Amino acid sequence: MRRATSILLVLMVIGFGGCRIGPTASDRPLDEALVLGELEVSEQEPANVVVTISSEGVSPTAIAVPRGPVHLVIENKAQQSRMFTISGETLDEETVSVSAGQSYTLELVLVPGIYEFMITGGGDELRGVITANIPNSI
Repeated sequence: MRRATSILLVLMVIGFGGCRIGPTASDRPLDEALVLGELEVSEQEPANVVVTISSEGVSPTAIAVPRGPVHLVIENKAQQSRMFTISGETLDEETVSVSAGQSYTLELVLVPGIYEFMITGGGDELRGVITANIPNSI
C-alpha cells in the first residue's frame, strides 16, 4: 500500500509539473509599437534610394525600403523637365519638379505600406512602386 501511495504521489508531482501557477511572459500583451517596429524611428539612418529618369524610362520601377526615413534622390537625365509625384495610404501626395539634367532629394518618413509614384512630362507617364516594410532586425 505504501508503494502504491508513493507511485501515486510521484505521478501527481509529474502531472503538476506541467501546470503553471501565475502569469508567464507569454501571457503579457505584446507592445504593438515594438511589434510594428515603430520605436526609435527618429534615430534610424535614412535609406538612400536613387530613381533615374531617362529618355528610355524610369529605373527602378519597384523599390523596397525599410520603414522609417527615406532619402529619395530623383535624377532627371532626360532632355525635358519632369514632375515626380508620390502618394500612399498614409502619405499625402507630394509632387516635385525636376529640371532636365538636375536631381532633387525628397525626404520622407514611410510607415509599412505600398506607395505609388508617377513621373509626367515630355509626353510620358511613367509609374512605379515603393514598398516600405518592417526591417528584419525586429
